[in-house]
Amino acid sequence: MAGVTKRARDLPLGDQGQFSVAKRGIEPLSPVLSNQIDISARIRVHSYLSTLAPWTRDIRDGRLVEQAAALCLRADGEGKTEVLLVTSRDSKRWVLPKGAVEKKERSGQAAAREAFEEAGVSGVVQAKPLGRYVYVKPKEGVVCLVAVHRIVVDRYSELFSETGQRIAEWVPILEAARRVDEPELKSLIASLA
Repeated sequence: MAGVTKRARDLPLGDQGQFSVAKRGIEPLSPVLSNQIDISARIRVHSYLSTLAPWTRDIRDGRLVEQAAALCLRADGEGKTEVLLVTSRDSKRWVLPKGAVEKKERSGQAAAREAFEEAGVSGVVQAKPLGRYVYVKPKEGVVCLVAVHRIVVDRYSELFSETGQRIAEWVPILEAARRVDEPELKSLIASLA
């Protein structure tokens, strides 16, 4: 791949998460991150990709539910960047705050709304998505295309819509990348390290 520059929009949807944006274009994921992914993580990636296989026709034909996610960031006491993860209500997996983009709402606005509803945080939202990823909601029978927006958190609230329904935790960037399941999201978060 060395010497070849591609734009993310020219790549098949599933390939976008395997690359990080660099000044010279799109480059393979860093070897540092690749070395930090243990064998069980590789098995989880394979398992995750297997769950997408039955949905390839929907993905190809663009039958996707539009969602937005909030990649909430803050500096810890030592100035290192941390990412806010929350647990999903049903499976208790670690995820970013996310949800459907409502009518007449931009994805950045939806990401900000979801960050407050699910974790009680707000801040400066990056209007342009940092990236996108795909996941399946098998119970609902839908495939979701999620636009991920960076939010630099500057306000916290003790009371919010889903208080007590989720666990929220601030973690270092690479730990956040390790905890989430979706390979494209792992790469997107790790690209901030």
